Parts: sequence; C-alpha cells; structure tokens
Amino acid sequence: MKIKSLISGMFVYGGINALQKTISVLLVPIYLRALSQGDFGALDILLSLKAFMILMFMLQIESSVSRFYYQAERNHQLKEFISSHLWFLALVLGCGGLLLLLSSSYFVNYFIPSVKNNTLLVMIIGLTLIPRGWTTVLLVILRFKDWKFKFGVAGILDTLTTTTLAVILVVIARWGIMGVLVGQLIGATVTSVYLLMVLRRDILFKISFENLRESLPYGLYLVPAIFFGWAQAYLNRFLMRLSGFELESIAIYALAFKFSLFITLAISAFKLIWQPEAMKAIGKEGSRDFYARVFHMYTSAMLVMGGVVILFAKPLIRIIAPPSYLPAATLVPFFIVASIIGCSGIFLGFGISISKKTFWSSFSVFWGAVVNAAILLLGVNHYGVWAVVAGYMGGIVLTTGISFLAAHSLYEIPYQKASLLGLLLASVLFCCYPFFDAMGFPNWSCLPFILSVILLSLLSADQKDVRKVWQIFMSQLPPAKRVT
Repeated sequence: MKIKSLISGMFVYGGINALQKTISVLLVPIYLRALSQGDFGALDILLSLKAFMILMFMLQIESSVSRFYYQAERNHQLKEFISSHLWFLALVLGCGGLLLLLSSSYFVNYFIPSVKNNTLLVMIIGLTLIPRGWTTVLLVILRFKDWKFKFGVAGILDTLTTTTLAVILVVIARWGIMGVLVGQLIGATVTSVYLLMVLRRDILFKISFENLRESLPYGLYLVPAIFFGWAQAYLNRFLMRLSGFELESIAIYALAFKFSLFITLAISAFKLIWQPEAMKAIGKEGSRDFYARVFHMYTSAMLVMGGVVILFAKPLIRIIAPPSYLPAATLVPFFIVASIIGCSGIFLGFGISISKKTFWSSFSVFWGAVVNAAILLLGVNHYGVWAVVAGYMGGIVLTTGISFLAAHSLYEIPYQKASLLGLLLASVLFCCYPFFDAMGFPNWSCLPFILSVILLSLLSADQKDVRKVWQIFMSQLPPAKRVT
C-alpha cells in the first residue's frame, strides 16, 4: 500500500502502456497529412464503431479476471479460471464479429456512404475483435503474474507491428483508411499469438462454467455502464452525422477530442499498477488513507498536465495539421476538463468496486449518457458543435458526481476538501481560457494562467506530501552565511 510501489510499477507496466498510447498519438499527424479531412472524419467514426464492438462484446471479462484472479489463485484453480474466461471470450467476440459482418451494409449507408471500400472496412473491424480481445485479457494476466519482461515484449511487439504497418500502408502504399485498419488487425493478431505462446502452460482447452459463475455476473453488471460510457464519448459522432454534420466537421471535433488522450494516456499508465495494488489493499489497515492520497496525487498532477496541453494546443495544431483544422484549438480545453473529471471517477467511485455494488456504476453512466444525448439533440440545431461539447461535459460531470456520492455512502474515503475545490476551480479556469485567448493578448499574458494552475495543483495535493517536498527542497539549499 505504499506510493513507492505504485511509482515503481508505473515505470514498467505504465511505461509500456504510455509508449503504446504515445505512438498512437504520434500517428495522428501522419493521418492528418496523408488522409483528406473527410477521410479523417470517417476514420474516427470507424474507430468509434470498433471501440463499441470491443467494449460491448468483451462483457467486461478483463474486469472479472482482475477482480477474481487472486481468489482463483488461492483456490488453486488458476488454469481453469484463465482458460474458461479466454475461450468464452472468443465465443462471444466471434458472435459479435459475425453480427458486424452481416450488418455492415446498413452501417455504411447511414454514416460513410461516400468512403471508398466502406463495406470492406467494416468487415476488417469484425475480424479484429477476437485477437484484440484476447490481447487485452492476456496482458491483464501477465500483469497480475508480474511478468514484467514478457509484458514489455508484448507491448512493444504490438506497438511496432501496428505502427510500422500503418506508416507503410498509409504513407507509402497509399491505402488510406484501409491501411490503418489492416495494420491494427495484423498487430493484434501477432501480439495475441505471442501471448498465447507465453501463457500456453496456463491455458487448457476447456470451459468450466463453474469458474464463470461468480466472475461473469460481476462483469455483466458493468456492461451497461461501459455502454453508456462509450455513448458519452463516441455516440455524438453518429448523432452529429445523422444531424447533417459533414465528415470534415467531425474531423475537427475528432482532432480536438484527441488532445484529451494526453490525460487518458497518463491515467491509463497509472491504472495498470493502481488496480492490482488497490485490490490487494481492500480491508487492510490504512487502505482508506492510501486511496485518498492517490487521488490527491492524481488531481495535482493532472491539473498541471492539463494546463500545459491547453497552452500548447493551438501552436501544435498549426504544426501537425492543415489550417482548416485550427478551429479545433478552441474546443480542446473543454475536452481536457471533461477528461480530468471523468478519469477522477476511477478514484472517487472506487468504493463501488470495493462494495461490489456495480449497479451504481451503470446508474451513474446511464444518466450521464441521457443528459449528454438530450443536450446534443435539443441544442445542435441552434448551437452546432457547442451543443455537442456541452452535452459531453454535462454527461461526464453528472456521471462522476453520482459515482462519487454513491461510493462515498458505500465506503467512505477521507478525501481532502481542498483537493475537490482545486479540481473545481481549475475546471472553471480551463474553460475560460479560450475566450481570453481569443482577445489577442500578448504572449506574456499567459503567466497568470500558469501561476494559477500551479497554485491550484498545490492546493489539490496531499498536504503531507507538499510539506515533505518542501522540506527536501529546503534541505538542499546551501546554509546562509553568517554576517559578521
């Protein structure tokens, strides 16, 4: 339950995950230049579809494995546990892929009718489901086994294969969207084969429903929450398209949204090691203070990172994208705020996981998705993309708020009020930044913004940690010379 164990784990598991996410972010400038703006918008819709299929048909089996892994290990049923979940997942994902193949023509007619080889693109996504799902679960198992080297090899193999093929097929072969999806299919397949070889002694060719009886319902209760979570993040693309938005407008929205990946990249890396440590800490002395301290550390770090991303968003867009994408810079701060608040729900809502009352996860995300869709549909004709942004932010804030209140009532964790206040004030500051930036103030005028972010970050941090850092800093200063 020490912070040091979290930090050391981040360098291995988090580092590999960060590498994967970073390279996926670095591919965005290549896509912006190699694809037309309309194709970039179509790619975003297709990747949103892929995310939906994987999230829905995974049945949150990776969460089930995470929650009951140690229990199966204590009961000496680990091989049966792993095998049952793996083969059951293949069966479900296979059905999902078949369903997508059969319905591909309907999808393309509504959303991407003008895109070349549109039906084939959807079919490729269907073929990607099983290898990508297996890769996800097998990496979870490696992480719980603490096989750092093999985890690293798998992550690097996946990243290098996908990235290399994407560059070759998109830039050199000029395959366009097809090159992106084929690269992802081959990368997932190669990685899943490697992981199956690594874990071959832990995999039996059988399904034991006895091993699924307790863990599967745990994941199934999370599926509605995952669906509504996907709806909050991605459904607006489809609603925008049905509301008459061109693919070019969706491309601008998609680029602004991708800046939130800087936040989700960091939290995904941290979550890889946080989840096993948090689960092991359940019921132990000092666990509540440990959970609170981790949240304070997260909030402090994310406010600084969010401020930096907002400051450099516009210059970066000028560098990586054609001028037609520049309006995306105005939307970036709102996505950063939504991402920070949304990811904070991992910690603020952790009491739900501890108490196993996953109904509240589904309940909170459901109402968040309802508010998101309602604001979008009611306001899109009058306010355009701003209604989409407002709906997304409103849904995220409501979801996190309900999760926090439910978790706090189920399992109270002593969060600092100062940390919650700092998060709130920083959110307001970030949302106001685009309007001040539009006034054309000189470059030095960003200094008050930077100082405000630093102060709010210190306010949000655990005060014990702040005092320790200050003491270490002061101890490194040379002693003052006595004046005689």
